[in-house]
Amino acid sequence: MNSAVLTTIAATGFTVAFFHAAIPTHWLPFVLVARARQWSRTKALGVAIFAGLGHVALTSVLGLAIAWFGFELDEHFGHACT
Repeated sequence: MNSAVLTTIAATGFTVAFFHAAIPTHWLPFVLVARARQWSRTKALGVAIFAGLGHVALTSVLGLAIAWFGFELDEHFGHACT
């Protein structure tokens, strides 16, 4: 894979990630809970960052598991498609 393709894939991934994080369903619940419970801005940001890191970690582990499963399927059944 050449560097132009990798650059395009990376730019597309970062763009999708940015817009994914920008939608209100990802941050509005934290704002509303923080206001309702009268949290400080520091606590609200801390909780949001902690949840965000958990979201990224779980999504990464899930993606790796799916990729591993796909490689295993290809190793065992890939010859059937050729």
